[in-house]
Amino acid sequence: QRWTRAGQCQWSRPIKLSHLSCVMHRPTVSTFAVTFVTVALTSAPREVHTGALRPHVLFTLVDDVGWNNVGWHARDNSAGQGGEVVTPTLDALVASGIELDRAYTFKYCSPSRCAIQSGRNPTHVNVGNEVFAEHTGIPINMTCLGTKLKQLGYRTVFAGKWHAGMSVSEQTPRGRGYMAALNYFNPDNDYWTMTYSGCPLNTSGDAAFGTHTPVVDLWEAVEGGGEGPAYTLNNSCGLGRTFIPFDGCGDELGRRCAPAWVHGDRAACTRCAMQANISLCGRCPRSSHSMTTAADGNKSECVPAAIKRWCQGWDNYTTGAHCNTAAGETAVYEDDVFANYAEERIREHNTTTPLLLFFALHAAHTPLQVQADVLSRFDFMTTREDKPERTRQVYAAMVSEADRVIGRLVSSFKQQGLWNNTLHICLSDGGPSYLNGTSGANNYPLKGGKMSNWEGGIRVSSFISGGIVSNARRGTVYRGLVSAFDFYATILSLAGGNTSDPAAEAAGLPPVDGIDLSAVLLGSTPTPPGGLERLELVIGTQDETVQNVAGLLWMVRAESQTGAPARLYKLLTGVQNQNAHSAPLSPNSTENATLGFPPAPPDEFTLDCTDQGCLYELLGDAEERIDLASPSAPPRVAQIVAHMQIRLREARRTSLIRSAGPTDERACVAAEKRGGYWGPWL
Repeated sequence: QRWTRAGQCQWSRPIKLSHLSCVMHRPTVSTFAVTFVTVALTSAPREVHTGALRPHVLFTLVDDVGWNNVGWHARDNSAGQGGEVVTPTLDALVASGIELDRAYTFKYCSPSRCAIQSGRNPTHVNVGNEVFAEHTGIPINMTCLGTKLKQLGYRTVFAGKWHAGMSVSEQTPRGRGYMAALNYFNPDNDYWTMTYSGCPLNTSGDAAFGTHTPVVDLWEAVEGGGEGPAYTLNNSCGLGRTFIPFDGCGDELGRRCAPAWVHGDRAACTRCAMQANISLCGRCPRSSHSMTTAADGNKSECVPAAIKRWCQGWDNYTTGAHCNTAAGETAVYEDDVFANYAEERIREHNTTTPLLLFFALHAAHTPLQVQADVLSRFDFMTTREDKPERTRQVYAAMVSEADRVIGRLVSSFKQQGLWNNTLHICLSDGGPSYLNGTSGANNYPLKGGKMSNWEGGIRVSSFISGGIVSNARRGTVYRGLVSAFDFYATILSLAGGNTSDPAAEAAGLPPVDGIDLSAVLLGSTPTPPGGLERLELVIGTQDETVQNVAGLLWMVRAESQTGAPARLYKLLTGVQNQNAHSAPLSPNSTENATLGFPPAPPDEFTLDCTDQGCLYELLGDAEERIDLASPSAPPRVAQIVAHMQIRLREARRTSLIRSAGPTDERACVAAEKRGGYWGPWL
């Protein structure tokens, strides 16, 4: 690698990432620390957890869960009061733990996951979401959480979604220090067949729709043994091992039109799908390029095979009907496959050895799939202005399943006698996507969602619980800033370790950004003597390009002498997509707004904050409705913007933003050699 004048780390070699080194002309390590880890620290001795045993760690990471899709946020509005939000396990854990009211992640999946595993701000590790390219995920010279805890004598287990790199074996969970693992690598896969995309790949990293051979994404590292495809653990389905790639418009029109097919009118379904696709999307399904053109030049219809795929058996696709296990038994929902695996590891665990179980659920990421009996419990929602495609109903059922699965893990920890000395961390990896309501999620009252830097995209539901939470702190709310990558330093501190990373330093890579919040989170009070607090957080990348850091959060503490209250400022620069809010019962049948992904969202839902930036004070304006940085703003506001702009420029100078490279067809060659399973290919 080399560092360019713009601060982008480009890849100059290299076939093998294990040979990576990075020669950087950059500020010193101490400058990195100042830029990304602004903290408050008093001079008194620190208060830390002093248990006789190092704590076990249960880390549950849910996927794309909306702010208003958990009970403790929805209980006071019509979604929660109407029975749509069913999360009794999570609600009870929050009530006996500590709610983290200001937990932040990146605006989409992979950077958040790379940040958690590496302890770095995403802008110092990875801001891309790609998988089928050589330079994705975490640079292998960074030492990750699993490796650090394994070196400290922990038994390390991973189950669920990885999405932190796949190109080389050093990037798998085993390569990152997990002694046992069962995972998938991609952004999502089918909950029933465990397939994701297929071969051949196109330039976007997706399969050619309707013409590809599906590939299973399920990988296992056997404790004390090797790693490879998790043969026989995926289900097989009567509809074929066919994952329908998620497409916002396609998902919606498939659900809208499928009933006609089910009721025997296949021609009507085909007409519906073609018309809906043209009117809603203005294009054919993703990766389906064959279209006929009418005499007037308008695109008139899409590939019949793709339409047929949408029309036939959509309900079966959702609920896994006609799917079976390898033994011919009823199909197992994917998160239960991971829970079964995790429970086995818990039952066999020697309680005298500290355990890290990192459990990354698939739910509630697309595709929208859930068991038929669970879905039926939410049938009442069809009378509550759900969209015709029932997206809100399916999503609600999926979140309830995530709640049940986490309950299984907590119960297993208790049964094995681990819970009383366990730190349980739970958070979402980011906000949920909207895409015209096709994801079914709800962020009320926050603005925006996944793929945006509004609060709905990066402020997530989170809490800590477990036996090591003191009685004095149970049922409380911590309102300080918490970043996803702070858990790295916090866990290592409790485990008796530190965040030093000689391998990364030798390669010229950024040091760990996370700070140890163990004192403020687990001390007898939220402001113990010597407690570290996060006062600043660099925010992701701009929507129109991933080449620029987007903004900054800055916490200003209350001033006792003047009586000035605490303030939390947020500065955003560049064009912001999804400049909109949802209602408590959203998505619903009256919504037609397509809050699309960049780079080309509809103009009416974008806001250009320019290079100067938009400024919000979040403690008084959580919904980001009032831009303080107006031309008529008082001098004090101009001073705040100027200070934050300086910090933002410092952050941009030290960012590690790299190109993933082109889609690599060698991933398919390797998958075919394994019998149709994704995995490392270099």
